[in-house]
This record gives sequence, structure tokens and C-alpha cells, in this order.
Amino acid sequence: GFLFLSVAMTAGCGGILVDGGIFPLPTVHVVNPLPSSLGIAYEEVTFPAVDGSTMYAWFIPADNARATVLLHHGALGNRSAYTSYYATIHRLGYHVFIYDYRGFGESLSIATLDQLLPDADTALDYLRTRPESGTGKIVLMGVSMGTMPAITQATQNPPACVGLVLEGIAQRQSHPLAFLALGIIPTNEAFSHVPPEIDPYTHIEKVTMPKLVFQSPSDDVTPWDGTYEIFEKAIQPKRLVEVIGAHVNAVNIDPNYEVQLGLFLSELAADDSSLEQ
Repeated sequence: GFLFLSVAMTAGCGGILVDGGIFPLPTVHVVNPLPSSLGIAYEEVTFPAVDGSTMYAWFIPADNARATVLLHHGALGNRSAYTSYYATIHRLGYHVFIYDYRGFGESLSIATLDQLLPDADTALDYLRTRPESGTGKIVLMGVSMGTMPAITQATQNPPACVGLVLEGIAQRQSHPLAFLALGIIPTNEAFSHVPPEIDPYTHIEKVTMPKLVFQSPSDDVTPWDGTYEIFEKAIQPKRLVEVIGAHVNAVNIDPNYEVQLGLFLSELAADDSSLEQ
């Protein structure tokens, strides 16, 4: 109750705060490991959020990159927990821009779901100011909680954005613990507490750019059936790739993940024609 909430906030734990609920995530603020631990060069980036506070990110360049992936991460951990993602994209030859929402990483404020979209848009606005070759084509990528702002952002057809990658789409069928990670008490109406601005069900059908969706049948956090329901709502061009492993673990264990991601990115980077089915 109140005592737990006050202790969690006093301890400075990260957490998503919605409807008065909080799920403390102490690891949310530990930014480790750094890309340099993998021998990957990167630039520490800061820029102002809409409320004037500081947002933190990494720009990870690749030689002769033809496009850049903007990575919207999930609820458990900060940008440093997504090593496998940025390492894979870097290995494929693309720039990566991965940022933390307010309330994650070095940002010690309380994270809220209604900040996700403004923070995503602020990160994209910043990325479009980068001078590097290859930042003129941006692929939006959302993982787990990050699929919500990524989908809505894609509906706006922002300049330079050419494609959308989704994995572990947030959905009504999400495991109760997934709702707790979003700070939502897991009831039958849990998904109704997601802000309508980032509701995947109402926005996915408005995304006209090419879409790649990864989903594992053994994902019990965001199950296959729920992902397929959302995928069915999406218009062409779209592609659903079945991967193996638990929730958002395919990047670590399924060699087909990198193959399919690389294929999609190379199609987007090659030219501006529509994605072939």
C-alpha cells in the first residue's frame, strides 16, 4: 500500500507509475554494460525532453551505413540492457540510436506511460538533426513496451522514416506480470489503462510504411494469438516472422532473427520502392 509506495520512491527505484500503481525496477537506473565493453564505438548523447529535463541516449555509428535504426526499448531495464539488439544491428552495418525514456537510465524521475510517445518523438526529432550519412533513412524499432510508441510514431509518417520493426507487441493478452511492469494492476480491464495515444489496436492499421513483426510461439508474456490479431489489422506491406525463445530472447538464440532483420533493413536501405512480399 502507501508504505510500500513511499519506500520504493524514497529508495529512488525506477518504476512505471499508472493509476497509482508502481512496480519498482531498481535495475532501470544501472547503465551497464557500455557498448565499449563489446569494442563498439559510441557517442553519449543528451537532449532536452518536452518538460526541459534531460534525456540520455547512445548514437552507435557503423561504417558506410545506409540507414539508422531508432530503438524504442521495453519496460525492464534501460538502453544498456539491449546490448544484443544494438550489437546485431551494428554488425549488420547500420547506425543505431537507442535512448531512454524519462524515468530510465540517468533520468531519475518517475516514468509514466503517457510520457512514452513524447519521449519517442523527441528522440526522433533529435536523430533527424544528426549529420552522418545514413541518418537520412530511419527505421523505427519497438521492443515489448516500446512497440506502443513505435507504432503510433509510424502512423505519423515522419520525414525520413522508411520502415517499422516490432517484437513482443504489447496487447490485451499480455501476461499479468507484463501489466505490472507497466504499472497497471492486472485486471480484466488492464489494457484499457493504456493511454489511447499509444494503443496498438487503433493505430496499427494506419501504418502505411513496410512492417516486420517478430513473434515466438513460446512467448508467454506477449502471446502469439494476440500478436497475430494485431498483425491481421495491419495493412500491406507487412511480414510476420516466427522466431524461437521466450519473450524478446530470439535476438540471443535464433540465428534466423539476424538474417530476417538484415534482409528487411537491406530492402529498406536499397531504394524507395515498396517492400516486396
